[in-house]
Amino acid sequence: TAIAFIVVNTVFVVLRCLARYQSTATWGWEDYMVPLALFSNIGMCVCGLIMVYDAGVGQHVLSVCLTDPEKLKTYATLLLPFSLFLNLGIGFSKIAILGLYLRIFIHRRYVYTTYALIVIQVAAMIAALVVSAVLCLPLTHLTFPEDHPNGHCINVPLFWQWGNLPQAITDLVILILPFPTLVNLKLTTRNKIGVIITMMTGSVGLVVSIVRPAISESLMSGGDITYQAAKFGSLSIAESGAYLIATCLPTFRSLFRWFRPAVAYSHGSQSLEKKSS
Repeated sequence: TAIAFIVVNTVFVVLRCLARYQSTATWGWEDYMVPLALFSNIGMCVCGLIMVYDAGVGQHVLSVCLTDPEKLKTYATLLLPFSLFLNLGIGFSKIAILGLYLRIFIHRRYVYTTYALIVIQVAAMIAALVVSAVLCLPLTHLTFPEDHPNGHCINVPLFWQWGNLPQAITDLVILILPFPTLVNLKLTTRNKIGVIITMMTGSVGLVVSIVRPAISESLMSGGDITYQAAKFGSLSIAESGAYLIATCLPTFRSLFRWFRPAVAYSHGSQSLEKKSS
């Protein structure tokens, strides 16, 4: 999953940059959020790969304890950067989407709602970063509490289950918010359907946000943390990657217009060659 999304996200961001270059629209502050989201997603994917190779993720915890218990310390250490990169990747992508909304909204109430969502998103991102950083003190107390008798943790199961609730709520608002404007755009029915489908790509992240509490509950209640962490990590990578893809897709229209003349020219040249032969 990590390798796939490193490749896919990089390709989509490169295509987005190419589309923005071809477009006559000026670059906005939201365009600079996209590379930050990409770097955060790649950082999270790299942490996930290291977890698989050096932290026992994907193996049963009993097997890890019997063969190389030090891997559990590596796992606990990598939880912090993984969680930080996850929150940054989702946050930067959603802020970029909201920045795109500000380009298409005209009515003040939609503009003000978008600005309010940006403030809420930034606050939620900062809160998630702070909580992730102090999840356990020290962090290895999460997997080796006996080594740190004076250590303490917040309610980790509760945080992993419901800490993403603000993201899910803002996801739903972000998904619904542009529909009245999109419906009233002076476009053909075909183009409207295409734009709406493109904007709904972000609903993939919303679905994962809803599914995550159940996965988190299974992760914490089963006790087999390293085995269940593979599912949880894959869902997290897919969630953040889906947001980034949803950020890139709406800008591809200019890219399609750029390719269309080239394709038409190619077909025209082939027809002329056939006629001349």
